[in-house]
Amino acid sequence: TNVYVEYLKHLALHKCPLESYLLQFLMELLIYCKPPDYHRLHQYLQYHVIEDDLRIAFQLLTLEAAYPPAYQLALDMLARLRAYTEIVEVLISRDRLTSAVETMLRYNVQSVPLSLLLQRATHSDQVFCCTYQLVQELM
Repeated sequence: TNVYVEYLKHLALHKCPLESYLLQFLMELLIYCKPPDYHRLHQYLQYHVIEDDLRIAFQLLTLEAAYPPAYQLALDMLARLRAYTEIVEVLISRDRLTSAVETMLRYNVQSVPLSLLLQRATHSDQVFCCTYQLVQELM
């Protein structure tokens, strides 16, 4: 991993553009090494050594069980990318329906079917009621 990081530094020093696949490979090196180096990955993401990319954000979401801060890192990256539809979809998949609707209202997200929100809210009458009231604001 250290050799690869030095290679990337060398490319950056000589103003060579770092393609996203090179940074994704760095991320995979950090994740799949034994033991995984989540702390270093977190630092590289936080200081934008690994640049924002949709594929990287979604890969971070898959790490949530092993490294819980990855979820917030992914949402932050999606926000910087202005991928609001994807943020709403992630929030819905995690049953954070109120946050999903608030995001839809704040960023005028109209590409997510409202029926999907209501369908996810059916596990509780209270959640359904709140979600329904928020969905009415979207209409």
